[in-house]
Amino acid sequence: MIPLALGVSVVSAKVYDARLGYAVSAELPVKFVYLGHQVIVERNRKTGIEVWAKSAGTRLYRVAYSRSAEGAMDVAREQAKAGQPVVMQRRQRSAADPSSERASAPHSNAEPTYESRILLPSDVDPKR
Repeated sequence: MIPLALGVSVVSAKVYDARLGYAVSAELPVKFVYLGHQVIVERNRKTGIEVWAKSAGTRLYRVAYSRSAEGAMDVAREQAKAGQPVVMQRRQRSAADPSSERASAPHSNAEPTYESRILLPSDVDPKR
C-alpha cells in the first residue's frame, strides 16, 4: 500500500506542477478588474490574448484574438498606468445590431467587446 501511495503522490505532483501558470482557455467574466494582458503570436500570426483578470479570484485567461479585444485591452492598459484599478465590463449588444449575430456565430473571430473604466477610490472602499 505504501508504494502505491508514493507512486500516486509523485504522479499527482508532476501533473499539478505541469498545470501551474498556464492560462485557462475560457470566456472572460462579464465584469472583472483588469490586471494585464499579452498578445500571443504563433507562427508570425496573432492567435490569442492572455488576460490576467480578477473577479471572484485572480486567474489568467486565454481568449481568441480579435482586433476589438486587443483594442479594448490596450485602452485598459493605458488607463491602468494612472495607478488606479480598471474595471472591464462586456458591452450589451442590442438585438438589432448585426455585429451581434456575427459574434455569436461559431468559429467567428469576433470577440465580445469590452468597455473599461477607472475604478474610483470611493468605489474601492466606500464609506459606510
